[in-house]
Amino acid sequence: ETTTQLRNDPSRPLTYIVFWLCWQAKADSPYLFHVVSTTLHASLAALLALITAELMLQIFGFYSLTAGLITALLFLSSPLIAGTVVYAYGLSDVLSAFLIVLAYFALIRPSPESRLKRLLLFGFASICFLLALAAKQSSVVLAPLIIATDILTRRKDLGRRAREIYAP
Repeated sequence: ETTTQLRNDPSRPLTYIVFWLCWQAKADSPYLFHVVSTTLHASLAALLALITAELMLQIFGFYSLTAGLITALLFLSSPLIAGTVVYAYGLSDVLSAFLIVLAYFALIRPSPESRLKRLLLFGFASICFLLALAAKQSSVVLAPLIIATDILTRRKDLGRRAREIYAP
């Protein structure tokens, strides 16, 4: 009595473009889907290691690559997160997370002195954010995450960041 409707979710165009590209390249095998997800997952773990080390420096005053590596290993080995990687439809989660964390990493670093460099960095982060939104709607967490990080790290340039990052 119920029918299944096959549909392309219009709120996740980037995810479906990647699915389509994988299908075009290797239609008879899920191999490429798993390669893409695993590559994104491993890249995300590397970014988390760098973010953890950077935040350790900003909050505690020392750079700790060890803390970053522990964070990355915990992320890589978490059964819940690793399960998303092997599940082909979980690509939207991995893709949006990678793009959000890439934008987050670009925006939490100390602001360059040059206005042009700040503008380029913001442009890069904005593109990552828009692509993340095209992968999954939950990517909207980026803005409150950046503001919370800035408050927790007690950034001294909050006024400039409010004008250049928060408002836009």
